[in-house]
Amino acid sequence: MSHNDPLDLRVRRRLAEISDRLSELRIRNHEMSSPGAVLVPERERLARAAAWASQARAHAVEATRLASAAYLHSAEVHDRLADLYDELALTGVGNAARYEEQAERHRQLAEVDRSAGAHLTDGAAAPDVRLGAD
Repeated sequence: MSHNDPLDLRVRRRLAEISDRLSELRIRNHEMSSPGAVLVPERERLARAAAWASQARAHAVEATRLASAAYLHSAEVHDRLADLYDELALTGVGNAARYEEQAERHRQLAEVDRSAGAHLTDGAAAPDVRLGAD
């Protein structure tokens, strides 16, 4: 991954957030374990909890968006593989029936991935994405 890769940037940003949160937790642990520790007023604790909940919601939305995009990208890859297997079947070289089976399998996998990605974006419960699952 290059330093300009969006995934690399997101990973580095998330690692920085985790590092910041770990620092906060270490400070809080020290505060709470000190003899005679002064408890944080309830209002401040509630404000922190609300901020963390808001941050968690934002992360969940982003994770859902990225997972949906990954499913859709995977579907496109399966579609391309199906097309390639179709072309191989037409060449007359190798096992045409096997190539046709592989093309059909990749079309099925593409549909499963598209369905899973759609379920993530519409908020419905995701289907069991294992092909042939009961």
